Amino acid sequence: MNILLRHLLILLCLLFSGSSLADDEAGVLRALNDYIQGTETGQPGQIKNAFHPQAQLLLSHDTKPFWTVSMEQYSSWFKPLNNRNRRGKVLSVKIDGDIAMARLKITVAPPYQAYIDHVLLKQIAGKWQIVSKTATDQSTQYKGKKILFIASSASFHGDSDLPAGTSFSELVYAYDTFIKAGYEVDFMSTRGGALSLAYVNTSIPIHKQYLYDPNLCMP
Repeated sequence: MNILLRHLLILLCLLFSGSSLADDEAGVLRALNDYIQGTETGQPGQIKNAFHPQAQLLLSHDTKPFWTVSMEQYSSWFKPLNNRNRRGKVLSVKIDGDIAMARLKITVAPPYQAYIDHVLLKQIAGKWQIVSKTATDQSTQYKGKKILFIASSASFHGDSDLPAGTSFSELVYAYDTFIKAGYEVDFMSTRGGALSLAYVNTSIPIHKQYLYDPNLCMP
């Protein structure tokens, strides 16, 4: 199963499960986006909109093994004039009824730091909000340098009906090498949107490993 087919199956599941699940996913992503954008641009109001007022954050501290911070305290750390380059992206989302779990990757520079956030959300009075968040530091895994893959968006050869796509092997073998060497890797297609992939074979261990890896985001 290639990436495009997997995305299509997810979309079909949302459509045939009715508007409720699609609305829930939109609400969850809206809250996560407020958190990501609010912290990237230093907007305390947008951060507060993402979190429930009573949300608790369990964060890392050099001398406190269990350090909880309130939403008010956390949002006050982010100012519009903060010029640190902070970026975030959603790695995965799982919704069960009125609760949801999300994994996010946050990078900050300079100096380079990388974190994985685990976020708990709940739908309260019709609105999805973050009720808890914790994070782990992954900075030691990366060199602070990035590699960008630019792959073709073409799904067919020219105007023909002959399928085309970027070799999955060519991507994942290189990706695996760079990740193990400590680089952060992103993907981009020539026209934007999902990459057109070809020659995906889940009987090959490295194909199977990365096809279902939530950290491998091929937009």
